[in-house]
Amino acid sequence: MGEIISTSVFDYLWIQFYNNNGYGPDPCSLGLPGDAPFNFNNWTSFIATTPSKNAKLFIGVPANTLAANGNAGGAVYYATPAQLATIVQNTKSNPAFGGIMMWAAGYSDANVNNGCTYAQEAKNILLTGAPCGGSQPVSSSLPTTTAKPTKSATSTSSATGSGPTGTVPQWGQCGGEGYTGPTQCIAPYKCVAQGEWWSSCQ
Repeated sequence: MGEIISTSVFDYLWIQFYNNNGYGPDPCSLGLPGDAPFNFNNWTSFIATTPSKNAKLFIGVPANTLAANGNAGGAVYYATPAQLATIVQNTKSNPAFGGIMMWAAGYSDANVNNGCTYAQEAKNILLTGAPCGGSQPVSSSLPTTTAKPTKSATSTSSATGSGPTGTVPQWGQCGGEGYTGPTQCIAPYKCVAQGEWWSSCQ
């Protein structure tokens, strides 16, 4: 990917900052305990000398403990909502910061905390600085590295909103075959079935 980015113009880069700890010599990681150092600054330094110098960088994360590689061993790459809030807090002032991307929507929908899916947690963090039902994190230093990055991911997942603890916001999922998350909509919305697999608050 480094060669492609160096010779092309990208507006957005969705970078997989997980499941790459062993990728030498430049691991791409969130800097969580047990991970390689977080290397967002490496990416900004790298793109500064390319046609993609104005690209926005999205921090790619797994949407639950199984999302990184499909098994329990991938949990080391998972950032809890509180950890994700700290990562964003320490990165959002960088002009290259574009937001969060995650793998994948299904994993997010199955990961419900404080009445929010992981995607809703990410949206709440971007809007307020805190996960659903939480408070803003105190900025802390994450380990960093300065090696040239070479890996990228392009999968995206969009957040669907956030709401008070134990309730579902407008357009949030509130039911469907196999759904195990919260079912109570924020007033005045009601849970409306839109098919066998999906109901949302409208």
